[in-house]
Amino acid sequence: MPVKSKIVDKNNGVIDTWSSLIIGKDILSRLKLLFSDKAFGEVKFWVIDFSAVTDFSISTEEILEVVRLDKDAHKVNSEIIIIVITEKDLRLEKSKMWEMLSFETCWEKMISNNKEQAYQFIKNRMKLKFNTTINNLLT
Repeated sequence: MPVKSKIVDKNNGVIDTWSSLIIGKDILSRLKLLFSDKAFGEVKFWVIDFSAVTDFSISTEEILEVVRLDKDAHKVNSEIIIIVITEKDLRLEKSKMWEMLSFETCWEKMISNNKEQAYQFIKNRMKLKFNTTINNLLT
């Protein structure tokens, strides 16, 4: 699977950095793995970084499956902040489709094409929502 995941900020966050070609099956596998982890209920933010992806292939049906998985995961963690970082039009279009379809989760979401701006958003929201200070996510 073309994703590297790391736990950051004293287990408050997860950063998934994707690269190369991504297919819908990869995304679904990652979601099932993350959502089945007992620690998922405590995660406060999740960064999904697609900026290094070279090609992106996910069908509408797979996006609908992502939304279904999200709805189930929302029952475990309703407070998570999700940031999607993407720089290409197709990934942005698919990310916006996911954002629109997953409105029922009521998760706070941001889609950005600027990593520094996205990380600043996380820092600000973590302070306001959880009264938690994050130092540096870019390292």
